[in-house]
Amino acid sequence: MNAYQLAYLRLLSKFVDLGGVPYGTYLGDRWEFPPVSIRPNSRPAAESKIGGIQYKRVHRGIELRAKDNAEVKIFGLNGALVSRHKFSGGVHTISLAKLPKGMYVVRMAVDGERKVLRIPVLK
Repeated sequence: MNAYQLAYLRLLSKFVDLGGVPYGTYLGDRWEFPPVSIRPNSRPAAESKIGGIQYKRVHRGIELRAKDNAEVKIFGLNGALVSRHKFSGGVHTISLAKLPKGMYVVRMAVDGERKVLRIPVLK
């Protein structure tokens, strides 16, 4: 095993459980590694709350539950306003599917309270 492969395995071990064996076992003429399985995260999206607004990240968007009037603004990292949404009480979903890949800043405001999120958009 060369130094590049060993460095890769060390990095991988920080993110993937290799079953308790950190880098595998050297068997004299070769290395043996335990099987690695990678599964998508099956946990439901965590719901957060500020003031009268509840929000959670859903597939390709943000779901909002508001009791009162709310305003949501989405900005690119360059500071340009990408979209603005105003709505009254109820459940609303803001789609991020049409946005180009990248990081966005989402500002939510309700009853004078504000929340800022950083949301990645992956394609």
